[in-house]
Amino acid sequence: MFILEVTSDEGVSTVTITPTELLYVIVAACFGVRPAFIDELWFGNHLIEPDDTCEGLGIEDGAMLSLRIKIATFEEVVGEIIELNSDIQYDDLMNVTVDPNNPSNVSGDIRWANLGICLLPESLGVLTVGGNLDLIGNNLNTLPESFDKLTIGRFLDLSGNTLSPAKPQFAGLIIKF
Repeated sequence: MFILEVTSDEGVSTVTITPTELLYVIVAACFGVRPAFIDELWFGNHLIEPDDTCEGLGIEDGAMLSLRIKIATFEEVVGEIIELNSDIQYDDLMNVTVDPNNPSNVSGDIRWANLGICLLPESLGVLTVGGNLDLIGNNLNTLPESFDKLTIGRFLDLSGNTLSPAKPQFAGLIIKF
């Protein structure tokens, strides 16, 4: 087992890893994100790839890594929703107030009821919604794994969707079915 020090915008964390584990997977888990949210991971001047291991790169106990996590803007999340749901219109999703100082923050409510949304992107999990997130009456069968990283100031309403038989449980979110 190795202990690595990882520096990011959020500070410094220690990561415990075996020589053969994938760096992206273990570092992402330590920072509470999915590997897809890693923008860049560096060991000195070497850019670490998603399939790299400590053993493969010659990284040893006590090494220092640098991490940059992707933070999608609200508009990028909307673009991904449209890519996943071809019948959704841009203007139907953009009826919000986005914080000009932090483009992943929505100041008030997101009202996406009855739009026919079938799939939500992983990037949704980086958003902060100051008010309610209304997803009533869409065609959602599943939620992205990053959904538990979503910050919602008030209520989440998923009623009228056909989510899997085991209703999702997300610590800290109030979910109305």
